[in-house]
Amino acid sequence: MQNFALAALLLALGPHLPLPRAELLPSFDADEAAWLASDVVVVTEGDAIDGKVTVLETWRGTVETGARLEFPALAVYADESERTVQHWDLGAPDPGRVERVTGARMVLFLARGADGSLLLPDRYGREGEQSVVWIEDGDVFARRQFLNPGPNAPMRIGSSEADLRRLDTHVAGLRRGLDRVAGFDDPMERATLARALCRDERSYVRDRAYEILVGAGAAGVEVLEAMVLDARDLRDVSRTIEALSDAAGDAAAPTLTEVLEQERSFWSTIDLPEDWWSSPVPTPDAREQRVGRYMRLYAAVRAAELVGADAALPVVDAIESLWEERDGLADFENRQIPEACRAFLAGGGR
Repeated sequence: MQNFALAALLLALGPHLPLPRAELLPSFDADEAAWLASDVVVVTEGDAIDGKVTVLETWRGTVETGARLEFPALAVYADESERTVQHWDLGAPDPGRVERVTGARMVLFLARGADGSLLLPDRYGREGEQSVVWIEDGDVFARRQFLNPGPNAPMRIGSSEADLRRLDTHVAGLRRGLDRVAGFDDPMERATLARALCRDERSYVRDRAYEILVGAGAAGVEVLEAMVLDARDLRDVSRTIEALSDAAGDAAAPTLTEVLEQERSFWSTIDLPEDWWSSPVPTPDAREQRVGRYMRLYAAVRAAELVGADAALPVVDAIESLWEERDGLADFENRQIPEACRAFLAGGGR
């Protein structure tokens, strides 16, 4: 509740405060950090914060306890302001709370370079900001951006070191399991299992599953075609269409043409009230279907242009006309669909 109260206060004061430039900054995500890591170690900076650390424990990988590692990006934390904890509470501060992380005990989620060397992942051009965790008095801290505009400063993330280690073990197991699926000899078995994993809640699992599908040859194409043609299954539909285009290339044209014909029929007959995009619908499922079908149509037009689906020219022309003429669609402010159609038509299919 305190976080909501703070947000409300900032909104109330907004007209009287200078407006900083909004910028989405890296924020630590334990699942993502564990998924991307090849090695996970617990280290200490020692007496000087200079980017040179000593390994206290190894959770994952082959780094030996006592090894000395150097990561120049960590030297920035010699500046106390970089280690100051951001507290987002409005009540009286807890006298025992951590005001500054020390570097006495840190968890590093590391990757391997092309030459096998250890490095802090350089994501979004800000090396290490999503790969470093501080342990202070039993609490876990990492850089996060609570508000935008706002800094991505060290914050307490609400889990323990033991929680973090259990999560890393679990995510590493998931990765090994997916790697085993990718190594199955039978391409159809590979593709069928990957299809199920494309519906996982975790984005990194879905990403790997789509990679497996695209790499499964004709079996992957067959499974992706079935996924794309099933208009009832709209989750991640844009990603599925993109994967089909990657896997099948020009051979995806007939399937994409069939999808476009399905969408032309759907948008020709659906009841579209005024302000249909934002207007209430009978159920959340109905709204999800409407948005999902829109994304399916847009992705299919873009993919048809990419693979040069000449056979789709007539149906894309009909969709462009429908979007410009039908009440509800014609005055819809978002012009993505007609613009994508015109780009496809102007290129003659390619």
